[in-house]
Amino acid sequence: MWFDSHCHLKIFSDREDLENVISRATDSRVLKMITVGTSPKDWKLYANLVEKYSDQIEYTVGLHPSYVGSTWENEL
Repeated sequence: MWFDSHCHLKIFSDREDLENVISRATDSRVLKMITVGTSPKDWKLYANLVEKYSDQIEYTVGLHPSYVGSTWENEL
């Protein structure tokens, strides 16, 4: 069994390949994945994924330094 502690599932969602990726992970005995949020644009997606795949996916919210401007605190 495996545990993926750092992935970015938004990439696969954008490519419309997310279901395939999750299925392949399951077939490869990846029991849990933590998908890492890097901007507010992906937080809602990850919350929805956790609702749908609560036994397999967890997520974090965060801000990648490359994606924030000078008003980032107000945007939160």
